[in-house]
Amino acid sequence: MFSLVLNFPFKFKNEQCKYTFKTNIERKENLVSFAMELKYPIIIKGAACLSISYTNGLFVYVFKFEDINKAIDFMDNTEADVMKAIEFTNVEKLVEKTNKLMAEYEENEKSFKKKRKRRIVEDNDGFMKYSN
Repeated sequence: MFSLVLNFPFKFKNEQCKYTFKTNIERKENLVSFAMELKYPIIIKGAACLSISYTNGLFVYVFKFEDINKAIDFMDNTEADVMKAIEFTNVEKLVEKTNKLMAEYEENEKSFKKKRKRRIVEDNDGFMKYSN
């Protein structure tokens, strides 16, 4: 049995809320899995959540780490962060934010292309200047 420490995104009386779950944590190379009774949107540094499935009354989480060393480090220090439910489920805000960022990117890309088309030209007096 391992102790999985979950850091919740709120404070109570100016103290960070943490809860320790007793659970089996298994590792195979850079994959780590564990099961809990409740479903939380969990983030582990250096890992991506591959799946969350419901089996035998438990939610089974599978995380893939960037490399095996980070998975081993997680087994030594089993801490994870819980996302705010609003961040996890609010799709409209995420789509709106993505559209805004893409519009800014496309605008900057067009201005970058315009700047690249300018050339340096030497005039009759020997001065260098930009021309389109």
